[in-house]
Amino acid sequence: MCLTVVLVFSIFVVLTQSQADSGGCLHELASDNVKNTEGYCTALLPPLAPAETHELVARMVRVLEGDGTVFPFKARLGWGISNEEQMQIDGVAAAHAGEDDRKLPNCVPNTYGSHDLEYLAGLFVPGARGELADADTLVELGAGIGRVMAVAALVSNSSIRGIELSPTRFEIGCRVLGLLEQSFKNRTEALTAINVVSGEACPVSRRVELWRGDLLRAPAGLLRADSIRRGEAVSWPGALTFFSYADCLPDMLLDQIMRLASSASHGCVRLLVSRSTSRRANQVREGLRRVMVPFHRYLLHTRDGDECRKPIKAEDAAGGATDAAVSLGWGTWDPRTAKKPEL
Repeated sequence: MCLTVVLVFSIFVVLTQSQADSGGCLHELASDNVKNTEGYCTALLPPLAPAETHELVARMVRVLEGDGTVFPFKARLGWGISNEEQMQIDGVAAAHAGEDDRKLPNCVPNTYGSHDLEYLAGLFVPGARGELADADTLVELGAGIGRVMAVAALVSNSSIRGIELSPTRFEIGCRVLGLLEQSFKNRTEALTAINVVSGEACPVSRRVELWRGDLLRAPAGLLRADSIRRGEAVSWPGALTFFSYADCLPDMLLDQIMRLASSASHGCVRLLVSRSTSRRANQVREGLRRVMVPFHRYLLHTRDGDECRKPIKAEDAAGGATDAAVSLGWGTWDPRTAKKPEL
């Protein structure tokens, strides 16, 4: 119970403090006239209205799966695709896997799997191993119809990107991005933060993007590192977190996903994956270290030597490091001194 109370308070504080300097809003996203094209779609979202944890998650569930929802998740769209698309996805996976093209029992690469909305939200809230701050970016490899992307958009202020090979799932995912934009404009749900000075809705501050294509031949935009330059110095204000439901992918393909994440030109990289070729904690494989954290369905990997932001919530109720602190390399961070230890 104590842990829950502390987590609730921290989320409320984070969503308000990060917006306090501009009347409750985040910095407005610069207009670059990016538009939907064949094989690419995008949505521009404002920051979320601050809420306590249980309210934040309940609001997300109500929007995505509540009575009268306009989102397609209750209907389980995207689970079934044509035989042609199934063969295309499995063929691409087999080509990448080479000789190691084995399939898991009753499970092939075109399988579309996911988890309950509350479970997914629990990956991204402050203190969780994949917590997302407003300066962070989530990259989903194999985004399906955008379910995980939608959850992240409604429980964090991060930017979000995804890539999906299936044309059918991609099309539905693009509709989901459009519905997200509409939901933030709908005053009934009160999703958008309000400028406390002007009383107006906050402007857009983040972009959600989806590409259609092979995740191992990803466009440059999917992997870009949004950095800040101050004179000669370059800094990355947040973390680049890769996410993949990979239960049905062959080992060789998993290794290539890990290699893709570890090669990203960003100052702080993390990978959350449902299956890993790193069989034990602290093992380094393809440039990523499997982190020793409490058991979870999604395994966390980080890159040695990264310089990451402070965790939103560094300590749990017992005074130990949160999963987020460990995932960002601040596992022994002392909040009393606010000094990051040598990694």
